[in-house]
Amino acid sequence: MENQIELVHAYIREHPDLYLEDTYVDNGVSGTSFARPDWNRLIDDVRRGRIGCIVVKDLSRFGRNYVEGGHYIEEIFPRLGVRFIAITDDFDSARQDDRDALMVPIKNIVNHAYAEDISRKIHATMERKKRGGEVFGSIAYGYLRGEGPSELRPDPETAPVVRMLFRWVLAGVDEFDIAKRLNLMGVPSPAAVRGGRAAEQRREKEARRTLWSATPIRNMLQNPVYCGDLVTGKRVVTMKRTVQMEEADWIRFSDHHEALVGRAEFEAVQSLLEARAGRRERTREENRKAREEQPYDLRGLLFCASCSRQLALQRQGKNAREKAYFCPAHTGYRASQRNAEQFSRRPYISAERLRQTVTGECRAYVVWIRAHRSAVDRADRPGGVLAARDDQVREARSRLTQAEEMADRVYADYVAGILDMEGCLALRAHYLGERDTWVKMLSDATAEQRRYRGMWSRARDFCAQAVALDFDGFDEAAIRAVVERVELMPEGTLRLSFRLRSDLIELVGEWDGPWTEQ
Repeated sequence: MENQIELVHAYIREHPDLYLEDTYVDNGVSGTSFARPDWNRLIDDVRRGRIGCIVVKDLSRFGRNYVEGGHYIEEIFPRLGVRFIAITDDFDSARQDDRDALMVPIKNIVNHAYAEDISRKIHATMERKKRGGEVFGSIAYGYLRGEGPSELRPDPETAPVVRMLFRWVLAGVDEFDIAKRLNLMGVPSPAAVRGGRAAEQRREKEARRTLWSATPIRNMLQNPVYCGDLVTGKRVVTMKRTVQMEEADWIRFSDHHEALVGRAEFEAVQSLLEARAGRRERTREENRKAREEQPYDLRGLLFCASCSRQLALQRQGKNAREKAYFCPAHTGYRASQRNAEQFSRRPYISAERLRQTVTGECRAYVVWIRAHRSAVDRADRPGGVLAARDDQVREARSRLTQAEEMADRVYADYVAGILDMEGCLALRAHYLGERDTWVKMLSDATAEQRRYRGMWSRARDFCAQAVALDFDGFDEAAIRAVVERVELMPEGTLRLSFRLRSDLIELVGEWDGPWTEQ
């Protein structure tokens, strides 16, 4: 990769018409796909006008998907005015002969076929090694790679931890409590062990991700590697995608390596885990039914303003007959796990107060819309914001035409002997510069004109619906028609985001509601 980069840099240094703006490298990513991080960054820079020429070592470094690669070289780059150079293929899109030659599509097809052939060979080799019992990828926690490619040996540091996990489960400890115990004991998690020294140097937030949690512990307890079996071939990675294989097609090797737990102990743990999974599923179903019996107002609209987590509902008060909404991420176990901001009091609001507040704010918003609807309707009339955008487009188009006419007139004056060559060139350059300026201004004005027209069309339709709404009482359907989001602030107040609020302000030019968003 370093040699390829140096080749490109040297080529740019040798050509005075080029200068190095940036280097884009997708190392380790297949060239058959154009969904590559630095490729996306390059295209963004091209569209912003930052890049005018792309230089690569050869066409295969650009991409091995011949259809999409050819589309970029033959269609997209010319439209964007971008020059394309492949050094070792001696291709330069600035040369007409190169653009007309068949070399590019042929080489792209060859590169694509080469990538597919390599993919098939790698897949066949990997399949043969898997069926021979070789161990691929990361090694299971509790083991180390042996001397041979098929060997696993217990890790003297982490194998005792695995044995302890199975004993705890058999003693009745669930996975959540196991995670708490391991974290309190300071036992490195699988992520921390794989990270090695780098994991120890991570920031506090990153290091928190290396703590034990219930899900990876459950996955470990279900892994047959710990009773001496090796299971591979669960997925097949091809050039285009990863395919999950059916369990019947997995490759299994019994007694492949030294076990950390006995087979009888492993099977007993599986039975316990299945029983716990059944209980969890029944609990989820009961909770689902309970939620259906306990309606949640404005589901999908209520969020915490600090962490954007959806609010939870609970009953409180005498006999738990009153409902309240709160953010569960700022209390107890979830707060410590998610590193959520701590409050002296958790943000919450009673259901009744929420209903009253949201209804009142919506009523005020609709009253404001009714008062300013006529201003929205008049936006395209003389003096309105749409008419002003139309005037800007006409002005820019008129000035552009004048600049082009003056540039042509200068040449006519030179022919007539009114101007000498030096004066002709100077004036023509001046008027052509003005023309370029007005081309840009016309483009910007036209874009603004389209934006305001679309905004006005949406605002008129929205106002026609909103003025018919009645907020004398709590009406969830009406609220959803005008509200995009309701956020609970730390002090227990609400902040509402209304639909098309910013568009209406831009069209009307004023906002006098007491519900102004911060």
